[in-house]
Amino acid sequence: MNKMDLYRAFGAVDDDILERSESANAKTIRFRWQHALIAAIMCVCLMGAGVVAVIWGDSIQSWFDHYWQAITGQEMSSDQAALIDHLSQEIGVSQIIGDVTVTVDSATVGDDGFYLLFRIEGVEFNGRKSYGFNEMEIQISPDPTKEYGGMASYGYDSHGIDGDGSVILIMEYNFVTKIGYVEDTRPLEVEITLRDLVESPQTEWEKTLQEGEWTYRFTINRLNPPATISLPDATVDAIDLTKRDEYTTVPVLITDLEVTNTGLRFKYDYQEGNYDVPAHIDAILANGVSIGVGSGSGHPLEESGLLFCSYKWLVPIDLEEITAIDFNGIIIPIS
Repeated sequence: MNKMDLYRAFGAVDDDILERSESANAKTIRFRWQHALIAAIMCVCLMGAGVVAVIWGDSIQSWFDHYWQAITGQEMSSDQAALIDHLSQEIGVSQIIGDVTVTVDSATVGDDGFYLLFRIEGVEFNGRKSYGFNEMEIQISPDPTKEYGGMASYGYDSHGIDGDGSVILIMEYNFVTKIGYVEDTRPLEVEITLRDLVESPQTEWEKTLQEGEWTYRFTINRLNPPATISLPDATVDAIDLTKRDEYTTVPVLITDLEVTNTGLRFKYDYQEGNYDVPAHIDAILANGVSIGVGSGSGHPLEESGLLFCSYKWLVPIDLEEITAIDFNGIIIPIS
């Protein structure tokens, strides 16, 4: 198996398993699951060590704090913690079905998406298992994909069992439009429906723990948008997908590059799907730590021949701490 075979193999996993896109022309990238596993292992280790009183998911801010330590090996700075607090808000809506209480605890809001922390409690969970729901539906209003055209993607990761025995889920919702980024600070009216709590979801060992439908309606405030830095155009390497039997890269110019607290966005000539800029993008921090992207999506812009891409950092980042962006080995400094 050569490099091109490997690239296509991983691309098939993204398309067939991790993303169900409504747009056949859209390029999509989803979560790096190993980071969710790190957080789950960290939680299991805490519980195994007898620190059962530790509740590291009591808000999305505290969850990001522990997640930061899990993926970087360092404590979060005070400025970093202040940033996440600035972007976050309490939701605090719960519903009980049978013995199971599911709470939409809190949110962290980006410029074209948001994160939600869910807590599930009421039954005894096994730290060696994963948990989730058989179905999830979400609607937001105003919906930018209906106003401007485009697509939205959403999904959740299970991050293990908290110190008080609750399952922690982190849901991420992102959207991208066919006219590019549109600044919008209007509040979002959100409706989420979760159906049937299951153990070991989407596997042959899936087991229903509680049937039912949990439905939530709440508002997300977008009055504290992430900060943005604009960077000069840069040339990076893209995969030439027309070379079916070899791994070949070609230089492409990325334009309108903007780095935000929650991610980055840019445009490039993707040659109608023949050129693909890989999602190997890292923010290099002043302390030497690198934070990669965890999800992202792209959509062709109307009548321009360009692809608009929007990626999300694994954890929101204070822009003052970023010194450069690494595009698969090509370094773009931030002065």
